[in-house]
Amino acid sequence: MDVIIIHAVRTFMSFDEESLTKILLKIDFKNAFNSIERDEMLKQIKEHAPQLFPFLWQCYSSTSHLFFGNDTIPSLIGCQQGDPCGPLVFCLAIHSIIKSVTTDLNAWYLDDGTLGGQKEKVFESFKMIINECVRIGLEVNPSKCELHFCNDIDLDVWNEFNEIAPGIRIVQENLTLLGAPLTLTSCKTILSDMLETLIVTTDRLKNIKSHVAYFLLKNCLAIPKLSYFLRTSPSWKFPEIISQMDSCLKQSLEEIINVRIADSKWNLCSLPLYEGGLGIRKIEHIGLPAFLSSVNSTEQLVNSILSSHDSDKFTVCFYQDAIEEWSNVHDILSEQPCIQKHWDRININSIISTFDFTTKEDRARYFASKQKESNGWLNVLPSKTLGTILDNNTFRISVALRYGFDICAPHQCICGKALVQSDGIHGLACKNSRCRWARHAEFNDTIKRSLASARIPARLEPQGLSNENNDHPDGMTLIPWANGKILSWDATCSDTLAPSYLDISSTGYGKVAEKAAVRKRWKYREIIERENHIFVPFAVETLGPICKDGLNFITAIAKKIKDVSGEDRSREFLIQRISIALQRHNAGCVMGTFPEDKALEEIFYL
Repeated sequence: MDVIIIHAVRTFMSFDEESLTKILLKIDFKNAFNSIERDEMLKQIKEHAPQLFPFLWQCYSSTSHLFFGNDTIPSLIGCQQGDPCGPLVFCLAIHSIIKSVTTDLNAWYLDDGTLGGQKEKVFESFKMIINECVRIGLEVNPSKCELHFCNDIDLDVWNEFNEIAPGIRIVQENLTLLGAPLTLTSCKTILSDMLETLIVTTDRLKNIKSHVAYFLLKNCLAIPKLSYFLRTSPSWKFPEIISQMDSCLKQSLEEIINVRIADSKWNLCSLPLYEGGLGIRKIEHIGLPAFLSSVNSTEQLVNSILSSHDSDKFTVCFYQDAIEEWSNVHDILSEQPCIQKHWDRININSIISTFDFTTKEDRARYFASKQKESNGWLNVLPSKTLGTILDNNTFRISVALRYGFDICAPHQCICGKALVQSDGIHGLACKNSRCRWARHAEFNDTIKRSLASARIPARLEPQGLSNENNDHPDGMTLIPWANGKILSWDATCSDTLAPSYLDISSTGYGKVAEKAAVRKRWKYREIIERENHIFVPFAVETLGPICKDGLNFITAIAKKIKDVSGEDRSREFLIQRISIALQRHNAGCVMGTFPEDKALEEIFYL
């Protein structure tokens, strides 16, 4: 509703009228919610919401007790603090007064009112509001009321308002409403303040762990913090400030992950996770989709607020400018203009079309990163208690492997057979690198523990269940899994970027995992042919994709866990646990190519 009011008020201000006495008045009350008379509240509730009256009568017909230290203060007026019905009953209490206003513009958001029109009508309505609101316990706060002249300032008009509301201010250029700018000057001012705040905030992120800093930047700062401004304001009219904010985000991300992001990779990193990005969206890419979808979704209600004007003669302020700016870049408009995601989809497709993956490795990375399961570690809540936080070095290596950033200086691998390049990927497949077996063991341990959470006992390295070569699966359930059949599984992890796999991994995601699953099924074909047995290959790639059988297995386990625990996000959590384990051991494999050095605590002096 606040977005609707902002568009309506700004559009009202943009009307080209000959009168020089058109004004805008912002009204604010003193401690409004705690001052409204309860008898008026209950009267309006009974009239307009009779179904709620019995409940709210019990809440507000008797004294409420407020506790301050050892004292108890009886409360006889106002809404209860924290009452979810509070906004509703307050609005009902003042509704009859608001309806009697006769100005051209009459828009309210709870206790924040905005009147607009000819000076005489606004003045009379303001006097009426002051007098009528006293009857229901409300008092206008003149020091927070603001008067804006849509044309030239008239001090005589201000004096008239100042007589009935001493201290009322005139605000012209830096006019805001509900936290959003109404003029281009105020828009630039707020954007500049946001830039300064962003610089300070992102600079402090480098003082905390990389994984936590990334999580905060993606989910709390940057676009999440700017979303309201972008939906209500013409941000694209200030490209220099927007460019500085995007540069600030890029620099902050580089400091968090401790890698240098080339300009050619920054657009890729700024995409959503499901498109292979890191979810740190560029403001330049989000500004227009946010504003266009906001205007289209609120246009009908904006028209109803401005119904006193001829709706055929106006469009929402800045909308036409936004369409022209969009048309300068894109040839098509959104088929569902009310939904921001559809505008953003056009933008994303345009960005992706500019990518030129020159190597098979880059294409393989891009395809792998688009699979949902590959992004589990980027969606996880980093918590030391839950064991889901990655240390700084692991997080750096995980991001670098995802995009092909430099991880290390070129060096000779401990295997003595290869020179490890700066991308460090040799360690993922090197047989002498550490953590390869630890990674395999953790996958199996995670599966066994998840089965235990579903109250299905299982055993690792089961004896008596082997093929002709005496190989046995990694694990087996000890009770029937489905249709009275015992289930066994065997886990494997293949390197997405291995030279022998690049021909298939560079053409689509998950193909290396599927090939590994086929090998597992052939290896244990004797077990599969048994009538009382179910075999599941659990094949994972180093960059995250999981084979279809493995995903179905995870889904089935998660469903059984949900039946026991009631947790709807069981599958998501299990995917995240596997993804975190994969990233930790990938980093271990990369670091395992370095020769061992003695740490300081290993050196002893006699």
